[in-house]
Amino acid sequence: MGHIFVLALVASLYPTLLAGVIVILAQPKPVGRLAAFLLGGMTFSVAVGLVIVLELHGSSALGSSKKPASAGVDIAAGILSLAGAIVLSTRRDVRFADWLHRRRAERHAARRAPESTAPKSPWTTRMLAGESLWPAFAVGVVLNVPGVWYLAALKDILTGKYSTATDVLLIVGFNLIMFTLIEVPLISYLLAPERSATAVARFNDWLHDHSRQIGIALGTAIGIYLLVKGISEAV
Repeated sequence: MGHIFVLALVASLYPTLLAGVIVILAQPKPVGRLAAFLLGGMTFSVAVGLVIVLELHGSSALGSSKKPASAGVDIAAGILSLAGAIVLSTRRDVRFADWLHRRRAERHAARRAPESTAPKSPWTTRMLAGESLWPAFAVGVVLNVPGVWYLAALKDILTGKYSTATDVLLIVGFNLIMFTLIEVPLISYLLAPERSATAVARFNDWLHDHSRQIGIALGTAIGIYLLVKGISEAV
């Protein structure tokens, strides 16, 4: 059961989630947006996990008779984790974003005056920086579509053959850990808003400077772990 929470801890530091946290914490008075982002992500993530696990609970889809299928989930998740680490280390994500921006600028230039083609911030940044809380809720949903580590954890919950109540508790616990970097600053702001502002700003700067390194390290480590785990299950 412990490895499920290890996956949750790793998922809490995934760059996609960190990106949303960084944008929100850079805004003045981020409490409302943090709460909306957390509510959107947590609600959707828990709901998807419950649907998957409760739908398959008690079935033989990933049971002992389907050992290769169970191992295949871990192997696939491990490969995707390593691929993500490679993308981050080679900065291919940055090059793709630059290419996409150039293509958009070219399309705009073909339809509009040159002055209208000024670079725009990513849509997630624009939505999270706005005054309305609904966009932050929506981004929380979009950025927290279940990733490979969550899916690997859901597979482990299913193959663990726990009771339905334990399955639910594990899913909720996984998500509480996964959203730690949203929960901690949110609680901190609510309890001590003035004292928290400086500390959270320093933490946000650190995340901004190290998010890529974190993603590379985590993707590599957990990718190797899942590959080894999957191969050992298959043999």
